[in-house]
Amino acid sequence: MLEEISQNKPLYSKLQGGKKSIDQIIDCLHVEDLKTKIGVKKWLSKLSYSQILSSLYRQPIVFLALEDSRLFLPLRLGPNSGVSNDPIYLLYVGKHWVLADVDAEDGVKPIPPLLSAPKHTTKSAKNWLIHVKRGLDLYEQKVTKAT
Repeated sequence: MLEEISQNKPLYSKLQGGKKSIDQIIDCLHVEDLKTKIGVKKWLSKLSYSQILSSLYRQPIVFLALEDSRLFLPLRLGPNSGVSNDPIYLLYVGKHWVLADVDAEDGVKPIPPLLSAPKHTTKSAKNWLIHVKRGLDLYEQKVTKAT
């Protein structure tokens, strides 16, 4: 993640609200060694790390939580043939984000609404919207049906 941030620091600085915010994120990613106890300050934050994770893994990242579920898409590169373009789902459970296995319905997994940064998304990366459309539609359909 540190490499992703350093290679695209101006972009992430704008998205995170400036130099001070991105420097705090960088600081949180540094640990003395693998045996160091990681305090709450360094835990994964959806809004701080989502765009970085999505661009780093070049996959959609879905954060699922009772109060708010969101999709984040890579900003620079579009879907890639030959590798998985499926979303990575993270579920909020007891103050922690855990990897979730989401069931598909007729081959489609539901995808919550996108939190986007259109000014900072390349033309190539905008192709992700086509790729995730069926999942977005399924999620909306399920939410509408439930209310």
